[in-house]
Amino acid sequence: KTKDKIKIKIESEQLALDSCSGNDESVKVELTCLYYLQLPDDEKSKGLLPIIHHLEYDGRVLKPLDLYEIFTGSSENVVIEASVSGWVHKRLMKLYMDYCQKLSEKPSV
Repeated sequence: KTKDKIKIKIESEQLALDSCSGNDESVKVELTCLYYLQLPDDEKSKGLLPIIHHLEYDGRVLKPLDLYEIFTGSSENVVIEASVSGWVHKRLMKLYMDYCQKLSEKPSV
């Protein structure tokens, strides 16, 4: 096992995760942030965040707990593909997150 056990492929980029919470929504949020941070400055200036639609491994869409099973059950490095279904403005995402927190609701990205 190497430090970067899970590599996530988004479009043509590969991002590495060194831990996994087992919660696919938190992984999607982490991927969104990592993907945004590696964008060139001119792309970042647009203020758009990718929406991760689903994660795939070995040709199948992962269910919520599949990611944890893959992470803990594999002795090899794993490549998971993430599908970007669109882009959302950062300010809109912040409003949504703040509103969910105010209502004590879990955000669903």
